[in-house]
Amino acid sequence: MAFMYGARHAGARAQDSSDKRKQLQEAQAARSRQKGKMSLWSTIGSVVGGAFGGPLGAALLGGLGSAGADYFDKAERKTVDRGLFDKSEAQSLRDQLAAADEAEGMEHVMTGLKSGASAYAFGSGKELGGFGTEGASTWDKLSKPFWENKNVVSNVMPGQNVYTGTSLG
Repeated sequence: MAFMYGARHAGARAQDSSDKRKQLQEAQAARSRQKGKMSLWSTIGSVVGGAFGGPLGAALLGGLGSAGADYFDKAERKTVDRGLFDKSEAQSLRDQLAAADEAEGMEHVMTGLKSGASAYAFGSGKELGGFGTEGASTWDKLSKPFWENKNVVSNVMPGQNVYTGTSLG
């Protein structure tokens, strides 16, 4: 009789451990998918923001794209149940997942700053937006849309030198 009780107990313990492992893998997979969505929407936000608002727009929309993907995905709902055995282990796993979820707030801010810094470097290198205007203020450099560029030659004929306007042939 005691043998049967021990076997059932061991079987229940193994099932509980297996369930926790499976739940942890599901929670990690959900967060991994969420990170991919956050990256995609951050990139889209940065490109659109940079086109219409310069580096400042890239920073704002890059961070908002990341935060929006995080808000709508709800990967935080996936967690590890306490189970019947080893409740302290389950609580430890839950605490680790919660700490990672809390750190995402600062990650959105850093994503926005990284997007803004990249747009600033890109705009200054290509003289886009406010960077293409001689003596532009810092605000113009940060906020002027990249498509507002005085240095872009729009009426270039095929076979014509873009920089001097003379024929190449």
